Amino acid sequence: MKRQMKRQIELFDKGLSKTLYSKHLYGKAVDIMIVIAGKENWDFTYYKILAKHIKNTAKEMGIKIIWGGEWKSLKDGVHFELKE
Repeated sequence: MKRQMKRQIELFDKGLSKTLYSKHLYGKAVDIMIVIAGKENWDFTYYKILAKHIKNTAKEMGIKIIWGGEWKSLKDGVHFELKE
């Protein structure tokens, strides 16, 4: 499901996004939350493992992606987007 602009503004205002023009608005990005024992888990160690798998799979499929965990600022382990 695409993110609505109202939600993007909320995230931007809270400092959880650096843009109002997120690729989530256009269906070109997704956030994947790791859940363990029914609880959201933000341990970056798990996201490194997840990202490795997703990046390898995307490469095999010929899809170029960007992982938010590799950004220099506002590292976003849950974020994956199509590279244009």
